[in-house]
Amino acid sequence: MALDKVNQTFFGVAIKGYDAVAYHTEGQALKGNKSFSYVWNDAKWYFAHSENRDLFAADPERYAPQYGGYWARTLSSTGKAVGVYPEVFKIFDGKLYLSGSKGGRDTFAAKPVENIKKADENWDDLNKPDWSPALCLIVVVQKRSAIPSFFLQPLMPQFLISEHNYGKRYTGFENCSI
Repeated sequence: MALDKVNQTFFGVAIKGYDAVAYHTEGQALKGNKSFSYVWNDAKWYFAHSENRDLFAADPERYAPQYGGYWARTLSSTGKAVGVYPEVFKIFDGKLYLSGSKGGRDTFAAKPVENIKKADENWDDLNKPDWSPALCLIVVVQKRSAIPSFFLQPLMPQFLISEHNYGKRYTGFENCSI
């Protein structure tokens, strides 16, 4: 199943509100301020000041963390996207990698080329759509009938189902023939 492009809070804030540019320019994790925000990849990014926001807006790919801000080491070793502690990071070859622990960061950094290659492969796999015919059938049924969403929710707990959106919030369902 496709994963969110960016690791974000319940409120849609990327990397727990830390300033993605400060890692590169100041070499440290700085908490951003919602007064200096920018929306990119369906997430709100906060910055310590307007200059960092403007740098990010001009070139988000340069400053955003790799793998959407998910834990790089776990992605490389298990193929799972896991949350991070934004204070624990590593810049390698000009790219930002976030971690969930200092030990995980150090393990990842010990063999960066090998770990990045594996994490890249796993990231690509996690972002491939995985739409089974049964899942498409559930969407078709809901879109063409008056079945309340609470009947379908146990079948698709990973999706937010609303009787008012009739499938429009299901990312990737355009692949279903409906």
